[in-house]
Amino acid sequence: MTDDQILVTILALSDAPRLPIRADGWRSDLPSVRYDRLRDLAGAGVQLPARGTPAERARQSDRVHQLAQAGLVVHGGATRSAWVRLTPGGETRARALVRPDWRQVSARLVALVAHRLDGSDKWLAETEIPAPPSEVEIDALPALAGGGLVVSSTMRGLAAYRPGPNAESWLAEVNDADLDDPFGPLWEFSRAAVSAELAALAVAKSPDPRELGGIPLAKKDLIIGNAKLPIRAIFTE
Repeated sequence: MTDDQILVTILALSDAPRLPIRADGWRSDLPSVRYDRLRDLAGAGVQLPARGTPAERARQSDRVHQLAQAGLVVHGGATRSAWVRLTPGGETRARALVRPDWRQVSARLVALVAHRLDGSDKWLAETEIPAPPSEVEIDALPALAGGGLVVSSTMRGLAAYRPGPNAESWLAEVNDADLDDPFGPLWEFSRAAVSAELAALAVAKSPDPRELGGIPLAKKDLIIGNAKLPIRAIFTE
């Protein structure tokens, strides 16, 4: 892999467990597995698989060392499955390679969720956001990573969002400039990597069967209505 592909792979491995649990995920080991991965992510990071021939694995290890020296990753050494995590600068670079306007899109989603909830301690159902759920969950990823949003879901897999502990700093970034939001050069590469990791998470076994990994939301926890404000409306009301 190239340096950029390594950064985007680490980002994909980090983002996959941040996505909401869908469908029958609550009836599997996924909640516990997801909890464990998020706990690892806050510490050592993710395990970057070293695939290919010995020479290819050695080259990847060298590239990871170089990225660490450049301040883009922190890693625990050259092993077959090295633990690595992105630095803030590394995450910024990786997200720009996937979607240049991703952070602003995510900041606007934080603003929309905060606007709709208006201080409520409930969760805003994804159906109240004027975009397909598959797009909303991708839009949310930078804010989920940076504490601007938190996400959970019901037993049936309906996701819901509310502001996270760092929401105020995300709201301060919001502007009303027009966004082209083109996909970056590694958009398809990123989506394939996230899909592969989601598939792996779905069949992974819990490292601790006693760990529930959270509980699903109940319908009473959600705000579900009919009003679907366009994102720009929060700047004009």
